[in-house]
Amino acid sequence: MANVCFCYMTINGNAEQLDDLRKKIRDQDKKSLDELFTWFLVGNYYGLVQDPQEIAESGELCLEFTCKWSPPETELESLAEAYPELTFEVRYEESGCELYGTLSYAEGSLTSDVSYEEDIYLEKFDEEYAEFIQNLDDTPYDKFLEEVLKDLEGIEEADTCRYAHLAEEKYLAKMKDEDLPLLINYRWQYGHNKTEYERRLKGPQHAETSPTCQQPIPF
Repeated sequence: MANVCFCYMTINGNAEQLDDLRKKIRDQDKKSLDELFTWFLVGNYYGLVQDPQEIAESGELCLEFTCKWSPPETELESLAEAYPELTFEVRYEESGCELYGTLSYAEGSLTSDVSYEEDIYLEKFDEEYAEFIQNLDDTPYDKFLEEVLKDLEGIEEADTCRYAHLAEEKYLAKMKDEDLPLLINYRWQYGHNKTEYERRLKGPQHAETSPTCQQPIPF
């Protein structure tokens, strides 16, 4: 969803401070959270995603919240300063702005700020995408060629694959130029993949042709 930054936070450290913060979140102490970190409140378009009552009563705090455009770094710093004996690990993703990364805070200060390209982020943090990449690397080319057409048909028909544009890009990169005509009628989901496909297809033997990309691949 564009303009929505999804943040996943894990909090550990001093038991007393951890329980204090946990109680404020579970009780939805609006006065305290308004002053401390508004993204822990529920009921707004942006804010805590899970039901506060389902948050574990002990151990580390694992939270998911949403905010606009990018992670709220200023507010995160203030939160870390308010609980200097806690560590905060935040992972964020905003596909509309292509922002992906992690932030870490300890002893009230920022200790790490790492940005990722989308495919690297997904490979590191998304098990489904990591498995997709591993299978793509491990599959012999002949078998890949047989399976990729069915996979692309699924992307084309459903358009529900979270990383459809990356799947197209990875499949296209693995395909040999002589096999590209197999995709002549594939309706590309993303323009840069279609452009790269057409660029590669127009070799010497295809210099005067242009793929129409209007109908599904016949299987």
